[in-house]
Amino acid sequence: RDIASGAMRAADLLTAASFWDEYRNDVTAILTVLAAIVAARLVDRAIVRRGGRVREAVTGRADLSPEVSTRLRLVRRLITAGIVVIGIALAFTQFPTITRLATGLLASSAILGLVIGFAARTPIANAVAGILLAITQPIRIGDMVTFEDETGTVEDMRLSYTYVRTGDGRRIVIPNERLAQSTIENHTIVDPRVRVEASLWI
Repeated sequence: RDIASGAMRAADLLTAASFWDEYRNDVTAILTVLAAIVAARLVDRAIVRRGGRVREAVTGRADLSPEVSTRLRLVRRLITAGIVVIGIALAFTQFPTITRLATGLLASSAILGLVIGFAARTPIANAVAGILLAITQPIRIGDMVTFEDETGTVEDMRLSYTYVRTGDGRRIVIPNERLAQSTIENHTIVDPRVRVEASLWI
């Protein structure tokens, strides 16, 4: 029995070793992506906690101003996206064929950049417009705005899209490029009070 159990353990070890040799790159790539996602979450929570402590120490208030809230969300999402992209890039390096392909593509980086620029023009334009909107802040989270005859409150500003909640509960998702190119009426950027017009028929 001891010999048989020893043989079974040896066979299990050989099977595990052969499995690891065959799928090592796949397992390593998956673990790398998962580690990047976990690291992004941890960094995001650390930024939120740090921002809360700094806010309470400086202002003594628990809530963020619209300007700080908008910029903090942009920084959090940029850092999260950067960590995840780095993790995916590291995962791809586990595969020799992809590494050789990437090396060949980098050799023709000018053509590659031109192709990617044309293919991803809209997403890149939305992301750049989102960064500009977060820096210049013509609108902020919590502001009441009117865009193309739709009035609502800015609920969230992401890298590519801005979410506006209307008075009847609808959500309008606006590409940031359109916001940067169009005229926006911000009703509360200076004064939180909103002017209301009422018609009285006699």
